[in-house]
Amino acid sequence: MYVLILNDMRSSQIQTCTRAVWADTKEELVKLMADCKVEPWNDESKIGPGVWGKVYKKGSVLEWYNEPVDYYGQGIKKLPTLDEALKEAEENHTKHVKYLQSTVPHMMSEGKVFMPMDPVQQ
Repeated sequence: MYVLILNDMRSSQIQTCTRAVWADTKEELVKLMADCKVEPWNDESKIGPGVWGKVYKKGSVLEWYNEPVDYYGQGIKKLPTLDEALKEAEENHTKHVKYLQSTVPHMMSEGKVFMPMDPVQQ
């Protein structure tokens, strides 16, 4: 599954991204963007302040979105499969546990506290 993440021009912040549309393949989203793309045009409708500079066809699913930019996470993104997401979650959990074990005091069952060695002193 692929998702097209874009900025809705009606948003008050350019960095606020939205999942505009999803598809089974990246190629479908590339085609949709190409099919909706037109020469830049000005929409002088009374929605909001001023004039809206648009680059996608009027009435299309992408009409109210700005073109993707290389920052703020915009563009076509592949969603991980369940297996990929679970593997990443397991790896993150393992890293987190190892970090805690090496940096945070451990309360042991006998009531003793094990203090990890200061990494600077190791």
